[in-house]
Amino acid sequence: MIPALSKDELQLEDEVKIFYCSRTHSQLTQFVHELRRVDFPAPWRDIEETYAVDQISQVVIKHLPLASRKNLCINPKVAKLGNAPAINERCLELQQPEIPKDHRCPFVPNKENEALVSDFRDHTLASIRDIEDLGILGKSIGICPYYAVRSSIKLSEVCAAALTDILWANENADRHTSLPALVTKVSQRSSWHFAQGSYIGC
Repeated sequence: MIPALSKDELQLEDEVKIFYCSRTHSQLTQFVHELRRVDFPAPWRDIEETYAVDQISQVVIKHLPLASRKNLCINPKVAKLGNAPAINERCLELQQPEIPKDHRCPFVPNKENEALVSDFRDHTLASIRDIEDLGILGKSIGICPYYAVRSSIKLSEVCAAALTDILWANENADRHTSLPALVTKVSQRSSWHFAQGSYIGC
């Protein structure tokens, strides 16, 4: 099953987040490309405390792409199923307690690989990544990016996701991120509304 957040993670305050939603993943790729082109200055209070007046500090925006299992699954036996419903169902099946340990998905986070989740989180937020980058990173580290990305949500500043993924997640709420902490930007003037008190995660 999905591991609970650690005590340290639960005590972290949510950053104010911008959720950028788009209808297609190609538009999200373009959004990431534009983010990479921009040099963001550090907050003035940080510059004032750390640098001389004539120095300029730049920061990397803590950008986090969110996506479905279909886009992020790195288990070849599950990913080859192709369609989202089949991948979702098989993923959940492989996490059931009655499944022998050696038949479960080896990439799902658990107590034994917490260090890999932390490593994934640190690498994810260290640079601006696309959805495909998360898959490559997950394979490199050996941890499921679909589940491991949850450890990054509290620390992120800008989250990007396909609108369909956000709406699905709103119905299947991961209650680590609450709507009052979010500013949502939906591209192409979509007229979707999120009820107060609902939750958005992935």
